[in-house]
Amino acid sequence: MTTMEPSSTSLALRFQTAHSSDEPEILAFFKERLAELDLPYVPGKSDQDITDIDQLYATRGLFLVVRFQGQLVGTGGLRQGTCPEEADLTKLYLDPSLRNDGLGALMLDVLVAQAKEYGYQRISLLTNTRLQAAIHLFRKKGFIPDLNQADMPASCDLRMVLDLTSSEEH
Repeated sequence: MTTMEPSSTSLALRFQTAHSSDEPEILAFFKERLAELDLPYVPGKSDQDITDIDQLYATRGLFLVVRFQGQLVGTGGLRQGTCPEEADLTKLYLDPSLRNDGLGALMLDVLVAQAKEYGYQRISLLTNTRLQAAIHLFRKKGFIPDLNQADMPASCDLRMVLDLTSSEEH
């Protein structure tokens, strides 16, 4: 794993690039987050973007894990969407003990900056309207609801997008 140490936090957090060998741990973490949020897990559908991470994120993509004292406490991915100009933001989840401390915003900033570096013009994400704190963060960072709300996994009911070509800083 490649390690990036965030300079803006005093916690001993380690941001690392995930690989396919990390998938069992990531899948267990993801299932725990869905269960705690009372959202459905559908094998083969809910987890399709965390199987074969090395392949799925190889082209203009990145899947991050965040560790605190060796434990997985956060995940977030960025990969090419349905068209070359659009990135999909995937699996942005945090351990409940680290929510509301700025880690989600930091992770989102890292992924948005990477999307800009890759040359994407837009980022799309799927979420659930019950996750109001996450939606508040996404809106604060410039994401808006997308008119296209079709073809979502069972755990999601809202698609949001961020235009990276606007002159505003995100």
